[in-house]
Amino acid sequence: MEIKYWLNQATNYQIFVRNYSNEGTFKKVTEDLNRIKDLGVDIIQLTPIHPIGIKGRKGTFGSPYAVKDYYAISEDLGTLEDLRQLFDSAHKLNMKVILDMVFNHTAIDSILYKTHPEYFFYINNKPANKLGDWADVIDLRMDLKEVQDYFIDVLNYWLKQGADGFRFDVASLIPISFFKRAREKLGEKPIFFAESIHKEFTEYVLTTNYYVTLDKDLYPTFDTSYNYNTYTALFDFLEGKSSTIIPYIKQLQEQEKTFPKYYNKSTTLENHDRERIANICKNDLTLKNIVAFSFINKGMAFVYAGEEYKLTHLPELFEKDVVSFQLKDKEYYDYIKKLIYLKKQPAFLKYIDFKYNDGDDTTIDLSFLDVDGKQLHGLFNLSGKDHLYTIKNGKYLDLISNEIIEIKTNEIKLTMPVLLKSLD
Repeated sequence: MEIKYWLNQATNYQIFVRNYSNEGTFKKVTEDLNRIKDLGVDIIQLTPIHPIGIKGRKGTFGSPYAVKDYYAISEDLGTLEDLRQLFDSAHKLNMKVILDMVFNHTAIDSILYKTHPEYFFYINNKPANKLGDWADVIDLRMDLKEVQDYFIDVLNYWLKQGADGFRFDVASLIPISFFKRAREKLGEKPIFFAESIHKEFTEYVLTTNYYVTLDKDLYPTFDTSYNYNTYTALFDFLEGKSSTIIPYIKQLQEQEKTFPKYYNKSTTLENHDRERIANICKNDLTLKNIVAFSFINKGMAFVYAGEEYKLTHLPELFEKDVVSFQLKDKEYYDYIKKLIYLKKQPAFLKYIDFKYNDGDDTTIDLSFLDVDGKQLHGLFNLSGKDHLYTIKNGKYLDLISNEIIEIKTNEIKLTMPVLLKSLD
């Protein structure tokens, strides 16, 4: 498989089109592309664009993850020509666009269920869910070759319209055989982004008779995947459920040992169904440190539209709930922009000799080599106050602030994150 190392330097920007503007259309997203490009974004990810089922619908507008027709576009978002214009305009700005594909299940009243009821999972002769009880969707039999063929054709169709790849919803629950066959058919060029599931959910599914792919086994079929396998330990700390970040560091260290060397984990902090990180963090210092870590950490960076504005409100998934893109904190917006551009530096391409180092209860410590062989040392303080680090004497350039720091006592007191490069 062709390894897309460039994704290590990339930032993916997720857009929920319905709530991106008052109009909620592709055209309004296209109008904002110059700002998105100026922010430094490389990839735009759209939540599902298809018509939403009526039967069992949640809320007023329904979940975009209850797909009625995989070959159609939800009328409120615009036309196929509008989407093609979005693709073309993004490509002219050297950005890629990926679509969110939901192949684990469909809406109850989907076109596919009406035409091919044999493609679905049944309990007591009724279409059902394998795991959980979702009122608006029914599960597919993605283990069947004819079902896989149908969805490979769906992917091929959207690639022909101009899409550059796909984010696959709950990819861990879909047989890896499907994605391998899709790769064989579609080639290496499309981006394959897996929504891999939480570690705890994976462990539960393993106790059932149902299929689940372990995170480490998603490679090399996928180019990148979610970081949910370590999410709980991180957010237990950020939400105050745990007083120590060490369990999270241990999980990262274990991941580094057991995953393929070239693995790419998208460093997602928030998205369409996860709380805004600015609302979770108790103070600005913790927020700026964990956000800096998410960009400097190994893998593709991820921004949910509005995150750059330091928004605390998570838009409703089932309603019209427009994001307020008002620039109330320019310093923070510029901070996110600086981190996106920092991510593009050559050192992030392959993360040579990358390590998660042992730290303490409130800090994350990582290191890797720059392209000139000099060590880069990232320190991220999640305590919300001054923290004293032990570090070798010398002169360092902090690549985040672009300031020179001189250490004379083998110690440095920090509140803000740093990515230090030795100048000695």
